[in-house]
Amino acid sequence: MRLSTWLISALVCGTAAHVSAAPVTLRFSGTADLLAFGGSPTSTFAGDVTWDPRMPCNGNGEDYSVCRLDPDEFDGDVPTAHFSVDGADYSQRIAPYSRLEVFPYEFFLELWFVPPIDFDSAGAEDLISVFLVLDSGRHEEPGRPLFPHGMLPDNLAFLSRLERKWFGFHQQDNWYPGVTPTTLHVPEPGVAAMLVAGVVAALGGHTRRRHRPGGFLRR
Repeated sequence: MRLSTWLISALVCGTAAHVSAAPVTLRFSGTADLLAFGGSPTSTFAGDVTWDPRMPCNGNGEDYSVCRLDPDEFDGDVPTAHFSVDGADYSQRIAPYSRLEVFPYEFFLELWFVPPIDFDSAGAEDLISVFLVLDSGRHEEPGRPLFPHGMLPDNLAFLSRLERKWFGFHQQDNWYPGVTPTTLHVPEPGVAAMLVAGVVAALGGHTRRRHRPGGFLRR
């Protein structure tokens, strides 16, 4: 058996059991001067968001998807997220009206905190929300949107096509971000991970076509 055939066979065997549940997790991290919020000038932050491409919120708009992180919607079949600053986990404060939105050329995540994050218990503004924007300005390439039909991606291959990664921290009384990061990292998956994702996506698509005429994408 050729090595490439063996490798693909091994990946299929290793992932076939998980085809029925193929969540995708995007992670981000960085550093920021959070003095405006009463935090450290060299704060570190980290977070992630996980979704399943078959969630009911997928494709619920006209060429876009809007998914609230509300566990009371769709029997809990919604995205989940985590967020921490300087090692302190604030995931339990993420409000149910936080949202993940996907458009043909943009991925948008906004996390609201209830109660807002008070780093110093003094007079500094509290941190009310954070947002992550990942997009591509390649609007002039017909047929090559990052997210066809604004559907939730079933892997992280789109990260290699991004033209902008933007993160912001919102103050209590200011909609515009009071602070943007000093550094921002949104790691791309390795070759092996992308290969696994491709195999799972292919198998999942085959399964969906068997049970849903017309395939996964909206017509």
